[in-house]
Amino acid sequence: VRSGVTWITGNVSAVEFFDECAETAVVLPDGTATSVTSQFVVDAPWMPALGVHLRFGVDGYNVYLLLLTALLFPVVLACAWHTDEGRSPLYLALLLLLEAALLGTFLAQDLLLFFVLWEAVLIPMVLLILETPRSSETRNVGRRARSIGLRVFFVSVAVNAGVGIYAVVGP
Repeated sequence: VRSGVTWITGNVSAVEFFDECAETAVVLPDGTATSVTSQFVVDAPWMPALGVHLRFGVDGYNVYLLLLTALLFPVVLACAWHTDEGRSPLYLALLLLLEAALLGTFLAQDLLLFFVLWEAVLIPMVLLILETPRSSETRNVGRRARSIGLRVFFVSVAVNAGVGIYAVVGP
């Protein structure tokens, strides 16, 4: 099972990296982040009554975050290759889920979609913290994982409530 999971994880992460490199070359042909028009846009109605769309796109602002994410995950996999965590299919699946949620967060062009994907990043992050092997140094890892997850969740809810109030009420 491990060899199949690591093969799939490594290849998916490598394909994502090369895909992001190709998108970067197309979005930023002159090497500057001056393009504010989105390219590679996917737009589908998600909640039409609220005006929410599943809108993903690459522009000059998020292309660097996409490239950095796509570059770091193969490095993380390479560093974890011969560790106990790297042998766990759950660890590898959570890393792929985290990468997908981060890429979705950076690609999101709708505020509600961004918020949903930002919160989706918390799930694999907390589970990866909980997956850490138990030792004398990590005896309170469960409490720390819950604490981190709840703090980030409540702060992001407060920020999004403020943005929502600003959007409704205005300046």
